[in-house]
Amino acid sequence: MIRALFVILLLSTLLLFGLIQWGSQITTDKEAIPQTLQADRILLLPTAISPTDSPVSAASTVGAVSLPVSGPAAVCMEWGDFSGDNLKRAAEALSALSLRNRLTQRQIEHTNGYWVYMAPRESRAEVDRKIAELKALGIKDYYVMQDGKWQNAISLGIFKTSEAAQKFLESIMAQGVRTARVGERVSTVTATTFILDGLDAAAAARMDDLQKRFAGSALKTVACAN
Repeated sequence: MIRALFVILLLSTLLLFGLIQWGSQITTDKEAIPQTLQADRILLLPTAISPTDSPVSAASTVGAVSLPVSGPAAVCMEWGDFSGDNLKRAAEALSALSLRNRLTQRQIEHTNGYWVYMAPRESRAEVDRKIAELKALGIKDYYVMQDGKWQNAISLGIFKTSEAAQKFLESIMAQGVRTARVGERVSTVTATTFILDGLDAAAAARMDDLQKRFAGSALKTVACAN
């Protein structure tokens, strides 16, 4: 009797131990399942890219450089040489352009020069008659010599070079003047050159037009002082 009871207790203990081991193995297997990755079923979804993260946009932003916008360069000019009535006319023409502090003058002395003139007349009456003819042809710039061997000669313009004097002579001959000529004038002549600083394109164009109204004058572009 006792022997049979012992056998039953032993079998029960073994059965209980076996059930405990089996349950532990099931739990372990279930916990291991999530750690097994099925690579053939993994799907990678594309990540949304913001426009600001675009490599092109970034490069454009980094490479963009703001450059200053520069306008046309200022032009500096010299216009001359002038004396007598031509000087007065040129100064009046320039004042109409309202150049203000952009306009200055420089005095130049020429020891040798050229002039366009009419030979001395025998009397003042002949001088007055010739002046009336000049006015009728539209020639307003002249000067009557008062003394010396050139008394009663009529000066129409004084120039630094023979080329400028010849060009002026051709222009007044085209207006109808017939008896004027070019000659060398050996004397000290004071002339004026106008200095024009910092002109814009429009003012420079107006100067080109103005120069054409003064035969024999020279307009040239020079380096600006500043």
